[in-house]
Amino acid sequence: MKAGSTGLGDKTLKFRIKSPAKKAEGMPSTYPKGEPLLILGCKTYEPVIWNIWVGIERSDILPMLRIIFSRETLVCILKWFWVRRL
Repeated sequence: MKAGSTGLGDKTLKFRIKSPAKKAEGMPSTYPKGEPLLILGCKTYEPVIWNIWVGIERSDILPMLRIIFSRETLVCILKWFWVRRL
């Protein structure tokens, strides 16, 4: 995956999702109980190597579902399956 930030300028941060976890490395112990619902542990590999975590909270679920079931995402998935068949 790739991420960008105004702090990175023109550079992109490349990373991979390692796995969902109950607690990710580097996550503060003061995070409220019951939140986030899902924690993704990620490892960046370019331009720096970091272990980061992403916490998905209740308020994120509806926007994520809209993204997952959007026309653009479904077309992308269908194209990916089509290319794999060839």
